[in-house]
Parts: sequence; structure tokens; C-alpha cells
Amino acid sequence: MNNFLLMRILRRRSVHVALLIGFIISFAYIMIDVFPYRMYLGNPYNMWIETYSMARFQTIFFLVSPILAAMGVGDLYRADENSGYINHIFAKGSRKAYFTRLYLGNFMVGDCEIFSVNSDLL
Repeated sequence: MNNFLLMRILRRRSVHVALLIGFIISFAYIMIDVFPYRMYLGNPYNMWIETYSMARFQTIFFLVSPILAAMGVGDLYRADENSGYINHIFAKGSRKAYFTRLYLGNFMVGDCEIFSVNSDLL
């Protein structure tokens, strides 16, 4: 059940959009805040987005990250609820197990999305 739920989350278009937004933030940060200072040892290792307090994208990072992390699972839950598939899931198993698996799936997928924004390795 866990692998099935994780695969359903990872196949959602909203997860792909969230990853794309994360990569855009990371790429823009490197091009605008890191690349111009390459003569003064400006690289992603020295000027990480969370530790470099003068970054223009630091505010964007902290505002958008929780939304990006919740997009995939929130979209999956809404689709299950609208299609009636959630009633089938509750008939076969418990609500607590479903929401626990959704929470864990959100944690795993959100960690991947936050890592894509934090990596700055483009």
C-alpha cells in the first residue's frame, strides 16, 4: 500500500510542477545571487540560500517551500475525494491508516522537493 500511494503521488502533475518551481528558484538564485560574485569566491557551497542572508530569493524560498511540499499529497487527496475513490479506500481499510500513509507520503515527497530547492547544484 505504501509503494502504491507513493507512486500515485509521484505521478501527479502537481508534484512535477512543484519540482519545476523548485528548480527555477534554485537556478535563478545561482544566476542572480551567486554567479555575479564568482570572482570573490561566490559559489553555491559558500553562498547557500539559507545561510547567505543577503540573498534576494531567501524570502521566496521560505514562503514557497511549505506550499511546494504539500502540493502533491493535497492534490491526490482532493482527487480521491472528488472521484469517490476515498470511500472505496475507507471501506477496505481504516481512516487512520490512510491519513497516516498520506502524511508519510507527504513527508517523503516534500523532502525531495525541499532538497531540490536546497541543492543549488544546477
